[in-house]
Amino acid sequence: MQFLTPYYLLTQISPIVQYGVGELSLTNPTHTITETALIAYLMGLGFDYRTALAIVESWECNQALLRDGLLCEAPANE
Repeated sequence: MQFLTPYYLLTQISPIVQYGVGELSLTNPTHTITETALIAYLMGLGFDYRTALAIVESWECNQALLRDGLLCEAPANE
């Protein structure tokens, strides 16, 4: 069961971790942690990293999620 080895799991989440580390210097920690958690969740559902990232990024313009406080606004420079 290759997918249960630590090596396999760490290589799968490595892009998410690198993305999150890079985002921390650009935006607030809550925004970064929320994004990385959502990306990881979508990958767990079977989406590849790039697709999961694109989906999460598309949610940033969802006014209902912002209004209800489920997502926080990203800085204008993103």
